[in-house]
Amino acid sequence: MKNFGVGIGILFSTIICTAITCLLYLLINPQNIVVKEYLSLRIIIGIVLLLLGVSIYITAFIQLIKCLKGNILYTKGLYAYIQHPLYFAWILLITPGIILIIGLIPLFFTPFWGLLFFYINIHSEEDELQKRFGKKYEEYRMKTGRLFPRLK
Repeated sequence: MKNFGVGIGILFSTIICTAITCLLYLLINPQNIVVKEYLSLRIIIGIVLLLLGVSIYITAFIQLIKCLKGNILYTKGLYAYIQHPLYFAWILLITPGIILIIGLIPLFFTPFWGLLFFYINIHSEEDELQKRFGKKYEEYRMKTGRLFPRLK
């Protein structure tokens, strides 16, 4: 398994989906290229989501790098609550934040594309972790949620 798991696929698929949607939208509605909206509630929410998502992403990435160097299963920090905090931050916070800031309504299906890509492809990454860490990984999976904290 590559160190980045399915993350590169999620990243590129959502970027490509966003780019295609923007292109199609602007070809169909060229008069809507410039949005003259300053600080609306939509943009404020987008900025908050983006900042929160980037903070979570950076924190999770730093934690992940530490465990990759030692080839250990990291179960502390953000990983104590969510198995895939990097994907959580990208799909559910960063992408929607960018979409809200841009303000193109057709882009709102992009996070759903990211979720679909995640659920279709994550099994290969999880199978590799299961092989590498065995029972310890299985116990970890039972305690945490994939993208959302598990309610107890």
